[in-house]
Amino acid sequence: MSLSVGIAWKESVALARRKARFVFPVAFLLLSLPPATLQLTAPVTLPGQLPAPGTWLLLVPIAIAANLVGALAISRLALGHAEDGRTAFTGLNGFLPLLGAALIIIFGGAAVAIAVAQIARALALPFISLLLLIFLLGLLLFVWARLILLTPAASSGGIGSFRLIRRAWAIGSGSSLKLIGVVLLAAIASMLALTAAGSVGVIAARLGPQPQPGLAALLLPILVASILQAVIAGLFTILLARLYAQGSAGR
Repeated sequence: MSLSVGIAWKESVALARRKARFVFPVAFLLLSLPPATLQLTAPVTLPGQLPAPGTWLLLVPIAIAANLVGALAISRLALGHAEDGRTAFTGLNGFLPLLGAALIIIFGGAAVAIAVAQIARALALPFISLLLLIFLLGLLLFVWARLILLTPAASSGGIGSFRLIRRAWAIGSGSSLKLIGVVLLAAIASMLALTAAGSVGVIAARLGPQPQPGLAALLLPILVASILQAVIAGLFTILLARLYAQGSAGR
């Protein structure tokens, strides 16, 4: 069954308006604030460098768990599995299967990336290495798009991790290009939000006293970015749930 992004978007906007008091606070607290907290606590590095290991890594599993719980709760509301904010959090038995599916995909993707990197290193040909890199990025984008419906698929519970992956993959069949488009649009919206937040920080620095490097200098743009990302993440999560509803209705 081919999914209709236009219909799902209209449904998402209407539902977001009705449930805004639940959706966007949850999206802020569980979807956008945890990554922002990691950004504040991780050591500052130069572009392209990874932060040094430290106690901030203890927040990574907490941020992942918060993201999964928030996305599941919003998906349950969007699919009609919950009537309000209280019941949205009382049926999260899909959390562990979703976490298991995410770990399977992450480790599988990492294994493929390492294998491609080893092949590229062995060939030692820049042009071939570039083609392999483009192939890898395209493959990861395709798989990501086909499995983007994992969260709404897990929201009703009662399904294991491997079966969850197969179900999300099957529902995306026939709509791969549409799902890739949805993923790219969400990524572009996130980048625009980060750019806008950075602009706010620059404007605030010019209007006020020169901020000192550190927490105070980062707080305003990160807060603005978190608010904008909450709006994007809330709408995106509902959109995926409504796309899943279309696909599951035809099965």
